[in-house]
Amino acid sequence: YYSRYALGMSIKSDAGAEVMMTTSASRCFFKSYGVESFVTGNGDNSISDYCTSSNVVAVGAWNARKSFTDIYGNQGYLDEGYHGPHNGIGGYSSYGRNYGKEGGYLPHVLAPGTNVVAAVLGQYYEYYESLVAENNGYYWGTMTGTSMACPFAAGVIALWLEAKPDLTRDQIVEIIENSSLVDSAVESAGCKAGAGKIDAYNGLKYIYTQLYLRLISFLTYKIFSFINYKLYK
Repeated sequence: YYSRYALGMSIKSDAGAEVMMTTSASRCFFKSYGVESFVTGNGDNSISDYCTSSNVVAVGAWNARKSFTDIYGNQGYLDEGYHGPHNGIGGYSSYGRNYGKEGGYLPHVLAPGTNVVAAVLGQYYEYYESLVAENNGYYWGTMTGTSMACPFAAGVIALWLEAKPDLTRDQIVEIIENSSLVDSAVESAGCKAGAGKIDAYNGLKYIYTQLYLRLISFLTYKIFSFINYKLYK
């Protein structure tokens, strides 16, 4: 049941002022309902406040899996009408300007987030519709959301930290910006896609060919500076 009434508001400001209004879309949203001068909202600043901290890597999601087979042999497919096309940005993936200290746009990067296979809580497996594997009473099923993309990215970053344990958060963002996959879907998505799709292997190559090389160059400079100091003292 929908009411015949809607709450409207008008805003006045000086000429040229930027006015931004946000809502929690799960509770309310802006819609014009065809009323002249009213506007319908969009997701251009849907990024969560939690993502704007200077110590956070913000992760969006892309549709990596097109289909899957459940444990009963049924075939499941990507709902492109809801999630968007295969290889494209997840329709649920938030994005927007970072009004924190760093500025710019978020997310920083994308990771697989649609129909990702993950462990299912044992007591809930019988209510789960897309179970894809079972072993000794443990179940796995497909799940969707940036809650799937973030753990994927965290695992990739953990791999990078194995290669270089002293990586800082800013260096991780640097690696992301210089190693992520940029394809046609990323190019067409603009700021929604950040630097592109996270690439574990390319990130490792960047660490060994750029960050370590930078460290070697720095140490070499220090060694030769010390030698010159001793020779010409």
